[in-house]
Amino acid sequence: TWRFHDARRFGSQDIVDPTNKVSLRTSFIKWKSGDEWSARVRVSSAPKNEISAPVSLLFYIGEHRMDEQGAPSNTVRVIAPQNGPIGAHAPAVVHGTSDAVGGAYTLVVRSTSPQACSRTPSDGDTYWAAYERTAQPDVWKVHDDVLADMLGTRSAALKQAAELAERKEKRTSRRNRNRGRSAQHDHVDIASLGEQAPFTLRSAGQRTGNEVVLQRTVSSGCEIDVVFFRGHLDSDEVRERVDAVAGSALSAALAAARRAYKPRLAAALPLAKSSALDEPNVRVALRDAASCILGSIGFYYGRSRVKGRPDGASPLPQAALLAGAPSRPLFPRGFLWDDGFHLLVVAALDTRLAADQILHWTSLIDDAGWVAREQILGAEAEEKVPGEFIAQSRDHGNPPALLFAVSKVHALLAANTLRSLADPVSIQV
Repeated sequence: TWRFHDARRFGSQDIVDPTNKVSLRTSFIKWKSGDEWSARVRVSSAPKNEISAPVSLLFYIGEHRMDEQGAPSNTVRVIAPQNGPIGAHAPAVVHGTSDAVGGAYTLVVRSTSPQACSRTPSDGDTYWAAYERTAQPDVWKVHDDVLADMLGTRSAALKQAAELAERKEKRTSRRNRNRGRSAQHDHVDIASLGEQAPFTLRSAGQRTGNEVVLQRTVSSGCEIDVVFFRGHLDSDEVRERVDAVAGSALSAALAAARRAYKPRLAAALPLAKSSALDEPNVRVALRDAASCILGSIGFYYGRSRVKGRPDGASPLPQAALLAGAPSRPLFPRGFLWDDGFHLLVVAALDTRLAADQILHWTSLIDDAGWVAREQILGAEAEEKVPGEFIAQSRDHGNPPALLFAVSKVHALLAANTLRSLADPVSIQV
């Protein structure tokens, strides 16, 4: 659930995993003009639970763009650590190149609380495990490969631990026989070896590709900061610049953004003082709902498929869409009917953003005035839809709910009332 989101510079969400009894709080701030940003992930026990086992955080960094030959046109690689255990406060540094951000960039990932972040499943050292490889356009499926890699690591570790335990048992039996005692043949309990055989990444054996996954194993209370800089920074530049946008500086900026958010939201979506709705719990629900609507907005790119020809669905030209989604992990696509209503709220919170989204939707209208009611753009979006429902029919359409949003935005623009929740955070970096 997004607790805060201003659509541009600041957001904070809570994620509860009841199965693993873990809660995550993720927050972000964009600095200056948006060229640099910082994010924070905090690990804690889920409500009414206590984390007893280590928790692994996996950070995925991928470059999707391919050249005409189908090879990655952008790269990403781990600069530090190169290999082995490192100190609890030492950062992981990744260099990448991406056309989307104007060229070279550096990502720095580090802990803010060494004591809470010092837990690992083996010897107590804190380390980053890195997985690098070159993938084809389905780079977004990297989690499948990572899971297979980690299962392979665990299987090998379990086998090795079992073999060690069996050799130890045989040595003990021989000593007992030599001392005239009866031999004891205890069963090796593989389940009890779990702590010795953690789910950890293995290196893919290459130093440059278009995918990097970083793994950090932590305990409850750990905070990890992720910082983005333009350009490739060396280790000295990282040390000089990261403290200005991480750690205590990031904590202060997030606290200030939260304080600024509440009065801005109250001004954009006021509740009448005499209304029964003007209650603290209602204001919290309103804040969460507004934040979730803004946090659901994503950018999609690809071809819609339309039923029409006897030999199957014909794809439309490549198109882009900026739109909200009921659930970005489960439904990563635009819904025409839904967005007509979402945009009534977005317009009150960020008028320019709502106008931009409307322009994206209207650009998809064809010469006959038809627009697909679901915009399933790209392979990742298609993966979440049963095959028989991917192709849209020109005989189907949604009522024009988008006209509600058009009317709302037009009225705000006509009155020169441009609204925005964004906090103009600035810092010298």
